[in-house]
Parts: sequence; structure tokens; C-alpha cells
Amino acid sequence: MKRSLLFLLAVAVVTTACTTKYVREDAAADVARRIDPKSVFGYERAPIDAAVALMETTSRRELRRVSFPGFVREPNIDDTVVLWWYKPPAPKGAIILLPILGGDYDVEKLFAEYYAKRGFHVLRFERKSRVLDPELGLEHTRAVLRATVIDVRRGIDWWLAQPDADRNRLGVCGISMGGFQSSLLMAVEDRIQAGVFLLNGGDFAGLILESEEGEVVEFRNAVARRNGWTATELRERARAILHDVEPLTYAPNIDPHRVLTMNPLFDRVVPYTHATAWWNAAHRPTRITVPTGHYSAILVAPRLMRQSAAFFTRQFN
Repeated sequence: MKRSLLFLLAVAVVTTACTTKYVREDAAADVARRIDPKSVFGYERAPIDAAVALMETTSRRELRRVSFPGFVREPNIDDTVVLWWYKPPAPKGAIILLPILGGDYDVEKLFAEYYAKRGFHVLRFERKSRVLDPELGLEHTRAVLRATVIDVRRGIDWWLAQPDADRNRLGVCGISMGGFQSSLLMAVEDRIQAGVFLLNGGDFAGLILESEEGEVVEFRNAVARRNGWTATELRERARAILHDVEPLTYAPNIDPHRVLTMNPLFDRVVPYTHATAWWNAAHRPTRITVPTGHYSAILVAPRLMRQSAAFFTRQFN
């Protein structure tokens, strides 16, 4: 009986979603913990010499592979940025698409093709490097997150130099880890007009301690064991090291009217409490809650693609 009531409650949440655009009166709260984004994600803008190759052409879009040298040069971070440009015949804006934590790019390709079919340019970025590397630890995680944001911003520089670019219609979409990174990107990049964040959240340190995702569990166990840290010590060290690349740190910079977010109620990879922490810090943008887990959210992917495409269309218009 209790389970039935819980399910009905979850369905009600889904159907009504959260359509109230609410801006907290205490938006300046915790300002002391915030950091100037330029000190972390700043870089010297310069023309980008990108290699562009046409890979495929259909009636609905061209697909081009774009690559250029990365800005951050460190031994364990890929020194080449790779993005895939889905180019429709009658574009109506562009969407940056950032990937999940690991594995293939099937989910991102699904969203990219859907957006392109509806007339959006899509710039689908590949990963810079493994975000959670058990051998390299927390400092490497910070370096990858920082390098990712900087090089996506440089990808925007390159994109805006293209004849097809429209600087007034640029959005970002990210799924899971891509949702964390895309919310961080939007908070520090004022050229982005709209953001859709799926399965995202905040508090990297808490996520490392609480997520049941296998790659996260492997990472936390290895880092704690190698350093001889307790769970509390690992959380404290992670917060100290990752604070200036943490989505929660910059979330108050986001205009909630330009954001749509979706979170599963029964998520054990990005717990709902972490999603809600970011949602509150970002002044409670429009949020859809679905009665699924992290991976079973794929069952509502068609709906999410429709709603996100409609959201970008409204924002760009």
C-alpha cells in the first residue's frame, strides 16, 4: 500500500513537474564561498586552427568532425579537443552537448540526431580524459574539469567565427556528468542563452562518497586506501580540492528562467538530494522529476528530448 501511494505521488510529480520559476530572496547567500570564474576558467582568446572533416551527409544534416589543440597541457589530459558538428540545412540555433562519465557516446548521439532533425546545430564534445581516475586522484579530477570548461569555451570561440553561427541562439545540454559540467559551463560563460541539464546535481565531494555508480565506488575506494583517509577525511579533502570547479559554487550565477532540469526521484548514481542541492543553489529553475532510477530514465528519453527541444525553441525565440 505504501509503495502504491509513493508511486502515485511520483507520477503526480511527473505530470505536474515544477513549472514555477522561483528566484530565492537569499540569492546572495554564501557569497563568501564563491570564486571569480576568470581566475579558474579564464584563458587568452586567439584564433583557433581547427581541422574539419566532412564525415557523413544525409537529407537532414551534415556531420563534421572538428579537432583543435587543447589549452591545458598536462601529461594525463588529452591535448586534442574533438567535437562533432551536426549541421542541418535550415539552422535555428546551436546546442552544445556534453557527455556522460564514461562508456560510448550512444546516448549523446541519440540526443544530437534528435536536435539536428529539429533544425538545431549540435556541437557534441568528446571527453577530455577520464574524470575519475583511481590512479591519479582528486587533483587530476580538478584538472580535467577545468580543462573541459576552458576548451568548450574555446570551442564556442571557434563556432562563433563560422558563417552559420548565431551568437544570440546558443544553448548547452548535458546528461549525468555532462549535466554537472554543462551547468558549470553555463554559470561561467555568458554567451550561453539556455541550458538543459539531465540527471545533474551538485556537491562532487558528497557524490564521490555516496554514489553507487561502479566507477565512482572504484575511485573513492582507491583514493581513500592510497592516502589512508577515512570517509570523512576523503569528503573534506575532495571539497577543498574541487571547490573551485564545483557546480554548487557557481550555481547562484545562473538565471533560473533560462534553465530546464530533470532528475530521477530514485537515482542512486546522482542522489536526488544532490540534484536538489544544486536546484536550490541555482534559484530553483523549472524542474521535471521522474519516478525512475538513473539508468531507467532512458525510458522517458523520448519525452525529455521533445521537452528539451521545445524549451530551446522558446528560449531562442
